[in-house]
Amino acid sequence: MSSTLSLIIPTIGRSTLPRVIADAVKQMHKGDSIVVVYDPVHKRPPWEIESEERAPGVALWTYVLPKPAGDFGCTACDFGIEKAYGDHVFFIGDDDRVPDGALDTIRAGVSTSPDLPHLFAMQHTGRILANSLVCGEVSGQQIVVPRDMKKMPKMADHRPGELAVSDWRFIQNVEAAWGKIVMHSGIIAVLPRMNQGRMM
Repeated sequence: MSSTLSLIIPTIGRSTLPRVIADAVKQMHKGDSIVVVYDPVHKRPPWEIESEERAPGVALWTYVLPKPAGDFGCTACDFGIEKAYGDHVFFIGDDDRVPDGALDTIRAGVSTSPDLPHLFAMQHTGRILANSLVCGEVSGQQIVVPRDMKKMPKMADHRPGELAVSDWRFIQNVEAAWGKIVMHSGIIAVLPRMNQGRMM
């Protein structure tokens, strides 16, 4: 039996949010879910989701953080992990893309070692990031983690001054908690833009 997947989408209400939901939901299987968590640092967006963005047996939940966090999605991701129920969780930004075949790539990858976290590749402004845990060469959109809350680190638990690289620190903490990360070359995320094309 294949693992169920929960996609966590932190958002500040960008107009691209429905697009990334549509990217993901068409690839989801029964039992999968999408958890959208809005950080109310700006005006609250409408939560209406078009009917074609839904799929039979796929849950779509939307939440609003109790108070603004303004931490580039860290608190929203942690909140989403708590609300998710999939066997594995992964993340995508509200202005990123989930390429066709990404969820099949994830399912095939995690089936090899379902109790371990898995690091996949992503395309970032024309280059591929893969098989690296080096700061600036890895991002939170690449990691797929078993939803084991006894081991799960907090994305918002980063060191002072490291907010800009909090996803890299989260991946380091995931590796420390599980003792190993399985590497894959398949692309599961596309970041069309970030920091004028530079990784932080």
